Amino acid sequence: MAIKLAVLKSGEDVIADVSELILGERVVGYTFNNPATVRFLDPQALYENRDIDIVFTPWIPLTSQKDIPVAPDWIITLVDPIPQVIEKYKEGIKNAKSNQSSNSDKQHYPCLAPDGSEC
Repeated sequence: MAIKLAVLKSGEDVIADVSELILGERVVGYTFNNPATVRFLDPQALYENRDIDIVFTPWIPLTSQKDIPVAPDWIITLVDPIPQVIEKYKEGIKNAKSNQSSNSDKQHYPCLAPDGSEC
């Protein structure tokens, strides 16, 4: 498993811990663990060497599943996110897990606003 950024046919950018679903010697799909959409608030920040402003939101918010199967024909490409995005995603996952353990009645997702607060 590796944290990847997937660009989907729908136009969404989804970050997740991605693993291949293999049948025989063929990749027949992917599993996205803790998937979240990524929205870039200030693309100019990349070019100006500033901290990037991104927001993670649940990819499929109406499920309690953490592992989501994805058909390979819906993925345009899978790429390695830049280190800042990986760091913010991992921080969001960590915050979600700590919130989930402190409040077991409520489902939490990896969601982190630009100011570091939970969405």
